[in-house]
Amino acid sequence: MKKHYLKHISVLLSFSIVLTICVEMPFIQDYIAGKALIVILLFTALYYCLKLQENVRAYDQQNLEFDSLMDTVSCGIVTYALDDNLTILYANAGYYKLIGYSPAQVRQKFNNSGRNFIGAEKLLSKIIVSDTITPNIDNLTFDFTLKRTDGTFVWLRANCYRYHRSNNRYDTVSYLLLDITKSKMYQQKLLLEKERYHIATEMTNDVIFEYDIETDIIEHSAKYTELFGRQARCINFSKNIYKDNFVYRKDIDTIKKLINSFRSGEPKFSTELKLRNIEGSYAWFHINSQTIYNIRHEPIKVIGKIVNIDTQKKTLLSLEKKACKDPLTDLYNKAVTETMINSFLKKTPKSKAIHALMIIDIDDFKDINDTFGHLIGDEVLKTFSMQLQSLFGPNDVIGRIGGDEFVAFMHDIRSTKTVFRKANAISHTLRQNQYAGNKDCMVSASIGIAISPQNGATYKELLDAADHALYQIKSSGKDCFATANNTYQNS
Repeated sequence: MKKHYLKHISVLLSFSIVLTICVEMPFIQDYIAGKALIVILLFTALYYCLKLQENVRAYDQQNLEFDSLMDTVSCGIVTYALDDNLTILYANAGYYKLIGYSPAQVRQKFNNSGRNFIGAEKLLSKIIVSDTITPNIDNLTFDFTLKRTDGTFVWLRANCYRYHRSNNRYDTVSYLLLDITKSKMYQQKLLLEKERYHIATEMTNDVIFEYDIETDIIEHSAKYTELFGRQARCINFSKNIYKDNFVYRKDIDTIKKLINSFRSGEPKFSTELKLRNIEGSYAWFHINSQTIYNIRHEPIKVIGKIVNIDTQKKTLLSLEKKACKDPLTDLYNKAVTETMINSFLKKTPKSKAIHALMIIDIDDFKDINDTFGHLIGDEVLKTFSMQLQSLFGPNDVIGRIGGDEFVAFMHDIRSTKTVFRKANAISHTLRQNQYAGNKDCMVSASIGIAISPQNGATYKELLDAADHALYQIKSSGKDCFATANNTYQNS
């Protein structure tokens, strides 16, 4: 713009000189053509004057608009001359707002010198170091702190632009300064929270995990490796979780439900299962998880905790077992026996499958107590209970429903012959026993059998039918078994 002004001024000076010469020359004044030339020169000079005035106004308007724009942007802009004083050539209102000084204060207190101004040395040092290491780079970005006039500190991000002359030396340097204090404080807060989270996870015996639904990657806290001897980060979690018998085989369905809950976006999920620890044994753990969603409410991550509950769980199971079992024989008690058998009977039976319920009554048990004492009587009950359990499978129900009365329930059997063989085995086992080394203490049992569905569809119906068969046996000689249909068998 300055070169443009000089061009117009030089032209006006030339016209002025020519016009002056023409006016002073008599022969030009005497002729009409000369006078016309003078008029043309005058109008030409006037045109250039008006044009110059118009350009000056346009330039002033541009400067006004530029200054207005620079004062409204929420950042600081400053240009230093790379002279001995680092003279401030230009600075917008945002710059003075950031530093906390007014332009007048900077001129009066610091002589408009960046060299004397707070923080300017830091800015300059960045330029000098960068110019030494990477002289061909004309711009760079860095963060720094600045102490304001009120003593507070702000974090600023400087975008630096350097302008050089033909001799490759930099003439000026400009900075675009952004206040990033809030961003830095937020970052520091995140780092603090991360450190607190890390310390918290290190101090607890619980395992914290984060599962990425899209990538199928799960990451655990360091405690995971300590407890299980496995890597904390697991790729293809939904497949690798089943490797190395990590999950107890009976809990495979439980872990499948857990993974399905993760992927389906279920808000919360809680379960208990057994996992193999670093010692190679299985222990009880409680898993509690919560799902995180994106702005479209799509599940993206699952955060959860794995808590070792082995001691508590085993204690609870022990208490439950005591509540379910007969204290002397360790068989199911009367109430639990009824509940379990009814639950089997309510299930849809397999094709052609039948169920069988046996009441086993020890013959003349009162005489055993009276003759040999209650200690021997208790030994008879405990020994007989252990042998009953050994004769039946893990899915059969064995319970003690009275002093010397027991119930054995077999479900989903193919033939009554299976029941007869089992009853015969019970009687045979009893006869072989000796109690306290006393050969005279002989024990036998009478067994009443009811078959479902023909003798009943509930526990009570089957029990009544088997009890009726037992009564018939007791009345006719004992030490044998029979069905509710009066089919007797001598064992």
